[in-house]
Amino acid sequence: MTRNPLIAAFIILSLSSASYAVKFPRENGITVTGDSFRVGEFASVSCNFIKFKQENINKIEWSISYDGVSTNAFVSHWENANKETINSEYFTIDESSSGEKVVRIRLNDDREDEITICCKVESIRDSGYGMIKAHEKEKCTAVPVESVLISETIQQSKVALIVNNDLVRIGETVRYTCNLDQLRDRGMSFSVLVNNKEMETRPIYRHEDKQLTSSFTITEDIFYEGQGEKFFIVCILKKGEYEISRDTVTVKRDRSSQQIFPTHTQLGADIQTPRKGRFYADPQSHRDHGNVPCHSYIIIEEGSTQGTLIRGELPIDIQGSIKAFVSADSRYETHEDVVNVLNILGYNGYRVVGMGNNLLNRLTWTLERPYFEFHPNAFKNY
Repeated sequence: MTRNPLIAAFIILSLSSASYAVKFPRENGITVTGDSFRVGEFASVSCNFIKFKQENINKIEWSISYDGVSTNAFVSHWENANKETINSEYFTIDESSSGEKVVRIRLNDDREDEITICCKVESIRDSGYGMIKAHEKEKCTAVPVESVLISETIQQSKVALIVNNDLVRIGETVRYTCNLDQLRDRGMSFSVLVNNKEMETRPIYRHEDKQLTSSFTITEDIFYEGQGEKFFIVCILKKGEYEISRDTVTVKRDRSSQQIFPTHTQLGADIQTPRKGRFYADPQSHRDHGNVPCHSYIIIEEGSTQGTLIRGELPIDIQGSIKAFVSADSRYETHEDVVNVLNILGYNGYRVVGMGNNLLNRLTWTLERPYFEFHPNAFKNY
């Protein structure tokens, strides 16, 4: 027994810290929906750890072991919600519905009668005395695997995905078609995913249902949810929850120039340099407004990867003053930094009237350019 009180206190604190680290219950530390895996169907696996109030979870690592092979499958980072997914020929992780304590796993074949699932929890605990200590706790469990009887004839079914364009800009429309080669069973269905999010499902009852055609409009969020400069469309053929066939198309962002903007010299000597703000000040451009004052509004938004987005109509000369410009349906995109874009618009008579954040927490600005000073009769009746 030690006689040094400092050493004794340190030992007590260390033992106390260890006793209050992450724990697993004796039973059901890991649970699987249905208590087994059915080949070809997704199952939810839960890591049922217990954490204490002073603890912060850093991450949870999932691993799968079978036939002498052990491999990482999924990592969930709690602080920033980032995810790391490792798929293989044997198993598939549904990243979009996995996170924190739960991972969605599908086994793709019946090579094993049983697999072992492990979840390892990393945590950090503050003892309250300025001592920060990291802890790890792992729990493993064996899960039986059940085969799903799908006839060889049905498994021969193949699906093909066709898109009208795999190089697109913001605001354009992508039209896709899922084609089934042959109707071999009336219990099958189509499922279309964009970036692992289900867009559409439809059962296949008749030969006329062998083709599914639909479309959607490209938004910045689709690239944001994908990989910045590309996203993925997937067509899956299913029998119940069993996946029979899939086809994937990668769609990339088109950064090429859509149109060539004329300079102010090409437009004519009467058109002044945009930075002088003369275009909006020309009364002849607004002579048909009558006694009603007019205002022009646009919204500026930070891009997901770089550059700036502009929503709303812009005069042609202002468009030409913004470099590397792309436009589609009153939605414009440029590599220019958002501050440079705001300065250019400020030189052309726009002023900020509102500022905020969108759902993706990107900064947005509402800009106004008034024309009412060129309509002197507008306020006579006020």
